[in-house]
Amino acid sequence: MKTKFYLLLTMMLVSMGAFAQSNEPLEGDVNNDGKVDVADIVKVIDIMQNSTPQPTVTYYWYAGLTLPESTNLADIANESLNAKPTTWTSNPQSLSITNTTDADAYFYYCFPTEWNVVVYGEDKTTEILLYHVSTFTLNGVEYTVHRMGRLQGAGATQNLYAKC
Repeated sequence: MKTKFYLLLTMMLVSMGAFAQSNEPLEGDVNNDGKVDVADIVKVIDIMQNSTPQPTVTYYWYAGLTLPESTNLADIANESLNAKPTTWTSNPQSLSITNTTDADAYFYYCFPTEWNVVVYGEDKTTEILLYHVSTFTLNGVEYTVHRMGRLQGAGATQNLYAKC
């Protein structure tokens, strides 16, 4: 009986030792000291008190007849996003613009500068060279404004595409 008891005790100690040497992180061990205790709670409170939430950045892009500026971009934007669109690389974004006025007008394009947007023609492979108009900053994001090189007649349409 004693032999079985010692054998069982030995097996438990060996398995506990093997468990303690596991490379798996211990759930709740925030400070990585190998045990879950009050020190972990203190670490969590410290993290909560000293961390500042990162503000959500809003990015706008625009294609249209109005000259985009820092004062109007949020109102005229085609879309607002919280990150650079990853799908535009494989599936270019349509930038179709039609001059709906009775006069000649420029077609403007505005994107966050860091997106490195390239505008393509209807074939989605020929890069279109646009005239650089300006850059401005809105809510900490720099934007670049381009336009078609010449005025577009009333009723004219451009079907361009953007990749980034």
